[in-house]
Amino acid sequence: MAKKFTTTLSDLASGVHKDYDSQVYCEKCLDDPLLECLLIITKLHHSPRTADELIAGLPLVNNKLTPELFVRATKRANLDSKIVYRSIKRIPSLVLPVILVLEDNQACILEQIDLKTNQAKIIQPIADEHTSTSTH
Repeated sequence: MAKKFTTTLSDLASGVHKDYDSQVYCEKCLDDPLLECLLIITKLHHSPRTADELIAGLPLVNNKLTPELFVRATKRANLDSKIVYRSIKRIPSLVLPVILVLEDNQACILEQIDLKTNQAKIIQPIADEHTSTSTH
């Protein structure tokens, strides 16, 4: 499951998110935010994969993908990825959606960014079976 919502760029940079909309994307909830984001991305690209297909044989750390292992897992989904360190405001819209690695081993998908309004639309995996909707 994943939550889809709009947040300000400053809130996104600080890790604070305000709910916008919730939609179900993952068929099972995992305790691996990078893997959950990759599962969502494969669905967004109309080429869904299973978690087992993406991580089979990879040397997971504490049963989770690291950013380096994530790059290897994306190749299994026929996607290209690389680790890039930059501010949110310097992410070109042409490369969206992208996966952001957040503090506390969390991750989210940045779908859209609007520098004029200082807003971003993100999808964040959640381990909750309930779907809720709220606007802020």
